[in-house]
Amino acid sequence: MGDAGTCASLPRSTTARVDRRALMKSVAALLASTAVAGIGRPAVAQRGPARTLLKGGVVLSYDSAIGDFEQADVLIEDKKIVAVRPDISAEAAVIDASRMIVLPGFIDTHHHFYQSALRNILPNGVLADYFRDISGAATNHYRPEDAYIGNLIGALRSLDAGITTITDLSQVSNTPEHSDALIKGLTDSGVRAIYAYS
Repeated sequence: MGDAGTCASLPRSTTARVDRRALMKSVAALLASTAVAGIGRPAVAQRGPARTLLKGGVVLSYDSAIGDFEQADVLIEDKKIVAVRPDISAEAAVIDASRMIVLPGFIDTHHHFYQSALRNILPNGVLADYFRDISGAATNHYRPEDAYIGNLIGALRSLDAGITTITDLSQVSNTPEHSDALIKGLTDSGVRAIYAYS
């Protein structure tokens, strides 16, 4: 059905406004709880796919065949959503998603993640400044370890914002070591990524 997405807390008030801090805390808690759920289990003891059940959330599927629900459950096996409907009963790790919005992760189709380490260098620059200072001078001095950390922190920042799939249009593949470091940064973050060599 699709990739597992994000889960966000609804504010306690009755207004429709969603508090960004509450949303980010809920996403972080969901990611942490799913990571912890897989720790400490011996490989031989696990039978079948790892299963997670998000219970009782407002589900926005962005899929007309599935629809949206004021209250429903989402069953995830390994990293795939296998069922979305009210009142799912399954043997799984259960996450209480009541008072939360459950939606798929977002997709970023064009990003230069290596530049994440340079994010605050040119806050008020125009395009000509960017070409001179970022894609020109800074890129020529990038070491493989700079490329790695740029991709890692950029991908982690994306995950923190609910973006689970990215295309990294890299312009700093100066050597094979740079490319290896860029790919390792994406891999180490856990994000789903397409590395676009440039």
